Amino acid sequence: MNGGRPPIGPEPFPVGAVRPAGFWLRAAALLIDGVVLLPLAVAPVYAFFTAANPLLAALLSTPALVYKPFMEWRYGATLGKMACGVRVIDHRGGRLGLGAAYLRFSPLLAQSGVAIVAIAGLSSPPQFRMVSGFLGLGLVVQWGPTDLLGVVLNGVITIDCATAAFTSGKRAIHDMLAGSRCVRRAAVYEPPDVKPR
Repeated sequence: MNGGRPPIGPEPFPVGAVRPAGFWLRAAALLIDGVVLLPLAVAPVYAFFTAANPLLAALLSTPALVYKPFMEWRYGATLGKMACGVRVIDHRGGRLGLGAAYLRFSPLLAQSGVAIVAIAGLSSPPQFRMVSGFLGLGLVVQWGPTDLLGVVLNGVITIDCATAAFTSGKRAIHDMLAGSRCVRRAAVYEPPDVKPR
């Protein structure tokens, strides 16, 4: 009670009431999501090679850029997290907002953006005419200006995710930015719904 008045919204979740999802459990969920997203990752590259159309490749990349934030916002977990019994919650123990879900996804979103720019940039260099497979594509991308940025982003993402193994509460940097936590689904605290009177 707040001076005799009932609370306006749900109370923050009790920290001891949730059990954080550990690094390896989250890594297993990420691996499952990688298998789920593999067709979505291959489709833009295949379209680029067959149609040589960077706009089509960028459009085919859209589902992969929507999957993780949408699933965590709408369902509290991606398919990989669901399979591993992990759920993403906000700082109050409730469902994550869409903005916070995209904030959690921002390191991977930046990495995907660089990859899309790299693929789109491949249509103009003369080296692209020499590309005959994925090995050739890798060599052309290495020659491109986005290669160094991609390497830096990969390092940032590695450090970001590795922090979950060392922080109390098993929170990665993207969790801290978004005010989120990954917890074991069985231990999730469900705050009561407060309905207006």
